[in-house]
Amino acid sequence: MSIPTTIPTIATVNGNGDFPGVNGFNYNGGVTHFALYGTFAGATITIQASFEEDGSHVFIPLTDEAGTGVSIQANEVIKIDMGKCKLKFVATGATGTPAIKIKAS
Repeated sequence: MSIPTTIPTIATVNGNGDFPGVNGFNYNGGVTHFALYGTFAGATITIQASFEEDGSHVFIPLTDEAGTGVSIQANEVIKIDMGKCKLKFVATGATGTPAIKIKAS
C-alpha cells in the first residue's frame, strides 16, 4: 500500500539569481533533505543563510564540516542540519536556461 505524499517545492531555478528570492525563505531549523534536480545548463547552486532579525538579511555561504563551500552542479540530495534562519539558493554561471527544481523533505 502506498501513502500519497506531497513534497514541497521550495523554488524552481530558471536563470542566474537568488531563489526563492533575494530575501530567501524562513527555515524552521532541524534536519532537512533538499533535492536539487533538472537541467543545470552550466549553473552552480550555492546555499546561503541569514540569521539577521532586523530585515537586513546579511547572507553567509554554507560550508561543510571541512570548511568547503557547498556547491551543487548536478542532480543531488543534500542534508542540512542547522538552527532557525533564512535560507536561499543562489544560481551563478548558467550559460543556457536552467530548469532546476528544489524540493525539501
